[in-house]
Parts: sequence; structure tokens; C-alpha cells
Amino acid sequence: MRRIETHLSWLLLGGERVLKLKKPVRSPFLDFTTVQARGRKACAELFVNRLHAARGSDVHTTIVGGEVVVEGGRLTRVDETAVLAAMRDSAAALLEASR
Repeated sequence: MRRIETHLSWLLLGGERVLKLKKPVRSPFLDFTTVQARGRKACAELFVNRLHAARGSDVHTTIVGGEVVVEGGRLTRVDETAVLAAMRDSAAALLEASR
């Protein structure tokens, strides 16, 4: 197992698997001092990572706040409709901002 540390996270690499843990940090541009804040950021990253994965099913298991939210490549504890709507809105806003 190999450990990589960034200013916001710890990454534990083991073969083809990676576990990413958010650090409880605060800076002028973010506040991850609570489990809830770290969980929200982890959920946001989950969707970005799925977007950039070769296939969505490449992301097998994701745990946020001690709960499995993706298992077997499928969301288990998240309102998929609301999340996908938020992703569409974010993508539209990004496209609009880039024009």
C-alpha cells in the first residue's frame, strides 16, 4: 500500500484500487472541518470522477461519511434523478461561462 498526501487529501493506493480521504482542513477558500462538508465534497468528486472514467462502472465502490453510496458501479443511497439534474445544470452553466 502506498500513501500520497496532498494539501486536501490522503490517497491510499493498493494495486488497482485507491482510497481517498479528505483531510479536516480549513483555508480561505474552503472549510472541510466537519464530516458533512467533507462528505459533500466527496459526493461532488464522485460524479466528476465517474464523468471522467472510461466507463461509469469503472468506479466500483464509493464510501461517503461511512456509508456506501456506490456499490457495484451503481448508486445506492443517492437520489440519482436530483444528482443528474444538478450535473446537467452545472454542465450547462460551464458551457455558458466558456462562451
